[in-house]
Amino acid sequence: DPPNDKTPPQDSEDEQDIYLEKLDHGLSSLENVAIIIAHLWATLDDAIQKRIFVDLENNEIDVSHARDVLRDRAKNIGDGGGEQVQKDKVDQLLTLVYSLYMPDEVRPGDE
Repeated sequence: DPPNDKTPPQDSEDEQDIYLEKLDHGLSSLENVAIIIAHLWATLDDAIQKRIFVDLENNEIDVSHARDVLRDRAKNIGDGGGEQVQKDKVDQLLTLVYSLYMPDEVRPGDE
């Protein structure tokens, strides 16, 4: 048989282990900061949004990074508390993701 040069796809257990390791190395803090930013952004207060935008820009961070962090968290929410609790948490996070768009950006589904 010829050697198999393809790497087998990671199973969900490996992905979960990688995610847990990332949490141990600071991802949890980053997720919490992204949640705070999203809640502040969702106030729709012009002064708050401008300040967040300026602070992110000064640190070479794009709002899309916060959206990505929140989407990843939504994908990895455990089922503690049951299926409905999990669905509610995911819905809350995705609502925050949806709010984190600049006024001139097109949101998914708004095309």
